[in-house]
Amino acid sequence: MGAPKAEPVTPQGCRAVATMIIPVRCFTCGKIVGNKWEAYLGLLQAEYTEGDALDALGLKRYCCRRMLLAHVDLIEKLLNYAPLEK
Repeated sequence: MGAPKAEPVTPQGCRAVATMIIPVRCFTCGKIVGNKWEAYLGLLQAEYTEGDALDALGLKRYCCRRMLLAHVDLIEKLLNYAPLEK
């Protein structure tokens, strides 16, 4: 078995990732919310309302709820643009 392929590395040394994620913690209270994004999207696909999905995930504080409700996933739009050439 060969070694797994390495992810591409940018000139700055950062790994190139094709997904943007929600911030890991709530900006206001510091509760971890980054691990709830995919579950939130799954609940929305299952036709939950936004409020019911947030309740099912256990997000009671409005600051934490805001983190998921206001997140805009722009990666698909950003991938249409080529990086600047030097």
